[in-house]
Amino acid sequence: MLALAELHAILDLTPNAAASGKRSSHAGTSSSTSGGPPRPHAAAPRTPPRPASAAENSGGSTPRSFAAGGQRGRGSDAQPLERTYYDLLGVDPQATPAQIKKGYYVMAMKYHPDKNPDDPTAEQKFKDISEAYQVLSDPGRRTLYNQFGEQAVGAGGQGGAMFTDPEEFFRNQFGGDKFTDIIGEISIARDFKEAMASVDGQSDGSGGGAHAGGSTGATQGSTAAGKTVSSSSVSLQERLAIRKERVDRLVQTLANKLSLYVDAFPVDAMQSFREVIQQEADMLKDESYGVELLHAIGYTYALKAHQYLAKHDAEDGPVLRRAWGFGNQVAGMMREKAHILGETFGTFKTALDLRHSFTKLQEMEAQREKEEAASGEIAADTSGARERLEREAADKGMEALWRGSKLEVEAVLREVCDRVLSEPLPHRELSRRRAKALRVVGEIYFAVKKTNP
Repeated sequence: MLALAELHAILDLTPNAAASGKRSSHAGTSSSTSGGPPRPHAAAPRTPPRPASAAENSGGSTPRSFAAGGQRGRGSDAQPLERTYYDLLGVDPQATPAQIKKGYYVMAMKYHPDKNPDDPTAEQKFKDISEAYQVLSDPGRRTLYNQFGEQAVGAGGQGGAMFTDPEEFFRNQFGGDKFTDIIGEISIARDFKEAMASVDGQSDGSGGGAHAGGSTGATQGSTAAGKTVSSSSVSLQERLAIRKERVDRLVQTLANKLSLYVDAFPVDAMQSFREVIQQEADMLKDESYGVELLHAIGYTYALKAHQYLAKHDAEDGPVLRRAWGFGNQVAGMMREKAHILGETFGTFKTALDLRHSFTKLQEMEAQREKEEAASGEIAADTSGARERLEREAADKGMEALWRGSKLEVEAVLREVCDRVLSEPLPHRELSRRRAKALRVVGEIYFAVKKTNP
């Protein structure tokens, strides 16, 4: 729980930064056998994609929230969808961070309202220039702008949040809609959305929505369960209800998938079942983080199936078979606990590394401001140290998001598997066939490889 709490705290940095940027715009500143489950792969790539390429991993689909007027084209860093922000700063789309900063200072000075008292459009131009700099000076937001345009990063010139809909972003970033029936909706996305809604309310001067009558008046939002609740503070009971609905739906979906083999009893339809699951895996692996998700799902499925098959062996048959089954069952539980501890520690460590990177960035920015104040000139990042640190922070940020999401997905799937495998069936052999089918699904998922390694 500490790791997830730390991750949530870090995620709050994005909306806070967006709110801060909004205020500054007016100031002009800136495979396994039946003997056991497969061993897990690394929790995440050592160098995960940074936000600058996150949208590129979404399988080529533009988030619906970024295309209010219908599906548009998609740009790239080399060929941006729009050039408006670059034109406002008088720079080329391939401009370096230093060139973007210089362009901002030049254009801000040129169109500052105090220097253009007779130009009624100067104030709006100055605001537009500030907004363009806020976006283009942030590597993640710059790439979103290059790919999807102003709708992805702005809100009518008012310095909108980085993501119009965080839930949509998480869905597209980690698996897309094709994984929803397997893992459900990631709750970190909802928490992130609530945090952003809270910050937006405060920055609009609502003070969190407090009313004169003394009530908190929290911002209202809609949960996955379809109930209207406080988006800034969802109670424990509401969170449990949302999780239960998610697990119930996934249990039914998984049971239906396994029934393709279970309901064929007494016919052995395993080969046909394998072919169906392999086709599904081949389709899913090309989604954003598809291979990584399939490995996490496959490991969880195979481990749980191994535990329940061992449990069946411990309860049936001769003494030696029961002893063997009991031993395998205990070994499986120990392996599961070790895996959970390892994943939790890895998530927590990644979160700490990310916070450290942000701290170094803040210290570097403070030093730069001192140097500029002393010299009266723009301090260029000639060594590229800031750019490297920003890239490092972006990489760690995406790894933290992935690890936190993976930790949550595996926890939900363990509960789903326990319920599916412990559900009473008319014949004991049907329960065993269900566990075998789950093990096959897990092994196939776990064995997938990237199409273009």
